[in-house]
Amino acid sequence: MTSANPVSSKERIIILDALRGLALFGICLANYPEFSLYTFQSTETIGSMPTAGIDKIVRYLQYFFIDGKFYTIFSLLFGIGFSIILSNAQRKNANGFRVFYRRMFVLALIGFLHLMFIWSGDILLLYALLGMLLPLFLKLSDKKLLWLSAGFIVFPVVVDALTVTGGINLSEAVVRWQQYCCGLYGITDDNFGVWLRNADSYCDVFQFLIQGAFVRLQEFIDGHRALKVMGLFVLGYYIGRNRLYANLEDRKKWLAKVCRIGFLVGIPTSFLYAWSGTNGHPVGIVFHSLLYAVSIVPMGLAYVAGLCLLYSKCSVKCILDRF
Repeated sequence: MTSANPVSSKERIIILDALRGLALFGICLANYPEFSLYTFQSTETIGSMPTAGIDKIVRYLQYFFIDGKFYTIFSLLFGIGFSIILSNAQRKNANGFRVFYRRMFVLALIGFLHLMFIWSGDILLLYALLGMLLPLFLKLSDKKLLWLSAGFIVFPVVVDALTVTGGINLSEAVVRWQQYCCGLYGITDDNFGVWLRNADSYCDVFQFLIQGAFVRLQEFIDGHRALKVMGLFVLGYYIGRNRLYANLEDRKKWLAKVCRIGFLVGIPTSFLYAWSGTNGHPVGIVFHSLLYAVSIVPMGLAYVAGLCLLYSKCSVKCILDRF
């Protein structure tokens, strides 16, 4: 059995690279409020800024156009990548699972180091851990993959309804650990927003990163990120297994339909999602969770289909192929 080496530049699928670039660009924009320390500030500090008025508009637009949409694309590409790894390995008579799990272990290590020593907003560790479960779905039919994907994406709404009804706080223990770390290092509500700016050494930064890792875990638990990402992984695997990214010229009508339906569903629900997100979920977390499910994924798929349609035009394709 031969080894499966990375594909050559000639074998690369340009549209997937273009989508990956779009996803990474959008993820950078989505994280900019954290990069700028804006989201670490208190409500009073944010309200007293001279840019407070325009900040509200920008924050709304970010929720509408960006929030969740680009990690949706990135997650789909992860699932597509899984199918490509297996397909290439099979073509080269290599062990695709060994290649895949080796990459997942390396990705997990990179994600852990990134989370603990560089940036608390890491998602690579979660991707690696969930990715290790993808082989479980290998032999499922296309129909079951689609139903399972939809179930993973919608199930957080059910979980939120149950936790609200039962008065359950799933992340309570994690919050206690985060508060313990803050107390241990002297991180308070008053200095939280300026801790990194005022850090005298990397030791101070590392202390903030430790509590930040618990904040990230709390976000994953409260946002049911594992379920959502798993649903997108499975959907991406379905797309990859059926090579829906190939022969785009022949799929223009189908892509146009996906784009049209995605925007028809995603735009009005994204208006509501952005309103809910920027106003503290006035109708409740269950309704906000439902809005997330019916706005983020449709808009993300519309972005994907739209770029694929754009790429299928000769002039755009020629430009991208040069890179």
